[in-house]
Amino acid sequence: YRGVDILELTEYSNFLETAFMLIYGELPDAVEFKKWNETIVRRQKLKFRIVDIMKNLPESTHPMSVLQAMIAILGAFYTDANYSEDLEYDTITRLIAKTPVVMANWMRMRRGDEPIRAREELNFSENILLMLTGKVPDSEIAKILDKCLILHAEHTMNASTFATLVVGSTLADPYKVISAALGSLSGPLHGGANEAAMELIERFQSPQEATAELLRMLERKDKIMGFGHAIYKDSDPRNEVIKGWSKLLAEEVGDTVLFPVSEAIDKTMWEQKKLFPNADFYHASAYNFMGI
Repeated sequence: YRGVDILELTEYSNFLETAFMLIYGELPDAVEFKKWNETIVRRQKLKFRIVDIMKNLPESTHPMSVLQAMIAILGAFYTDANYSEDLEYDTITRLIAKTPVVMANWMRMRRGDEPIRAREELNFSENILLMLTGKVPDSEIAKILDKCLILHAEHTMNASTFATLVVGSTLADPYKVISAALGSLSGPLHGGANEAAMELIERFQSPQEATAELLRMLERKDKIMGFGHAIYKDSDPRNEVIKGWSKLLAEEVGDTVLFPVSEAIDKTMWEQKKLFPNADFYHASAYNFMGI
C-alpha cells in the first residue's frame, strides 16, 4: 500500500492510520493521527431519523442492501454544494465512522435488539465489536479485527473501485459514489465471496466429510468460492496472515470443526486443482469466530 509492505502494516500500523495513508499518500504524524482518530471515533453514531428509517426495513433485508441504501441516505443529511477541504475531510471521516455503525445497528435490529452506541474511550475496532455484540470486546480480538480491515483496505482496480471512479466522474456526491461501490461489493464474485465461503464451510461437520463432498463438487464442476484470484497467480499474500489469525481465534473460542474443515478444503483444492485460498476464504471463519 503506497509502497509499504502489507505485512509491515498489519504488524505495526492500525486500520485508521492505514486508511489515512491510502487517502492522503503518507502516514500521518502524531498530531494528524490524533485529530483523525478522535474525529472518526466521535462520529461513530447515527441521527435518530436515520435509525428510524432502518427500523422500517424488512428484517429479511440483506445487510449489504441496508448498507448501500443508508450510505446513500446519509447524503440527504450531510451533502453541501459548496466544496471545501474542510467539507472533504468531514465527508471522509463521516463515511469511515458511520459505515460500521449502520452495519452493526442493522445486525442487532434484525434480531430484535436495540442498537448499542459506540464509546469514545474505545478505539475504532473495539467499537465495531461492542456495537455488534453489546459487550466490550477482548482487546486481542479487536486487534485482529483491525488487522483484517487493513487486509481489505486496498486492492488497486477491483470492481467496486471501478464503480467508484465511474460514478465519481459524474460529480455525484460522495455518498452516492460510495453507495454505488457497495452495490458492486455486494456481489458473490466480490465482497460476497466471504459469505459464500462461510456457507460452504458450515455445510460440513468434519474434515473427512468436507474432503469427500468437495471431491464430488469438483467432479460436478461446481464453483468453489474463496479460491484463486484474478491478479495473484501463485498465492494471495494476505492468505497466510489471515489463516494464522483464524487459527488463533479458533483456539480462543474452542472451535474444533470450522478451522479443521477449512484446512481440509484448502488442502483438497490445492491437491486437485492447484488453486490457493484467497483472503476471503479464511476471513470467513475469522469473522465468524468474532461473532460477525
